Amino acid sequence: MIRPTRVPSLLLVPLLALLPFGCGGGGGGDYDPSTQGGTGAPVDVPAGPGELPGQPTPPAPGGSTPPGTTTSQPRVPRNATPPIGLTWKIGYTENAPLSTLQIIYGKVLSLNSALWNATEGQVYIYEVVITDNVGPGTTTSGWTLNSSTITTTDLDILVWPKSSWDLSGVAGFVIWSSPPQFGRTGLIMALPSDASTNTWLHEAGHLIWDLSWSVSFGLEDEYLDGVQDISCVMESTNTPWRFCSAANHTHQTSQPRACWAQILLDYANFTHTDQDKASTSPWTTKVTYNDSP
Repeated sequence: MIRPTRVPSLLLVPLLALLPFGCGGGGGGDYDPSTQGGTGAPVDVPAGPGELPGQPTPPAPGGSTPPGTTTSQPRVPRNATPPIGLTWKIGYTENAPLSTLQIIYGKVLSLNSALWNATEGQVYIYEVVITDNVGPGTTTSGWTLNSSTITTTDLDILVWPKSSWDLSGVAGFVIWSSPPQFGRTGLIMALPSDASTNTWLHEAGHLIWDLSWSVSFGLEDEYLDGVQDISCVMESTNTPWRFCSAANHTHQTSQPRACWAQILLDYANFTHTDQDKASTSPWTTKVTYNDSP
């Protein structure tokens, strides 16, 4: 059993116009309401090594035509008709060899398959652009103390090497800001290089949906009043990977309705059958590497 950990309060001090602060999945964790104002906090423990593919040469994109439509944005547009493919711009903080960036791509491939099934074949990652050397020498805690150390306006995701991820017990988190100061859309996902597929999918739940409910801008954490909703990846751990529906959601004081209930309220063209599995294989995410010498 993974011991729960508390979130350090220093995370919230420097984030200026910060509004909600979404957290990561992938292990165990609990919530400290004294550290922030009513939404999620990053408290999860990364899964152990070996879950995600580490092959230096991932497969080439399969097929010549992606399903449905694609967008250059990292979030699902409200008026989208599925299937819809998203574009993510990922920054790796250190100058690294191409093989390291290829490992990150392998993790995206695992996430893409999980997301495709969790959305019943309605959302996938069409393309990722992975750039290294975006914040050399920074640590995660250093960045949260001074976010200007890394320019994130052209990014959607920041990945730190495990050695520079110095927030003990935190698997990953998503920050929203208003006015926007993080990421291309006012959101930024932060992950250690050893984050599990569960963590990637959990953070994607915070990042990709544009929701209208009062608790947040995306899906909210479902462990803030204790681990109880084992049917949802927005808990701190869940296998198989799925977003909860009205059929299996456990009421949370932090989240007034099931994930799919809110998604369907905001996305008129989406459906959900409680199968939580796609009928086809996912598109193989395209990749572009911007590898510094």
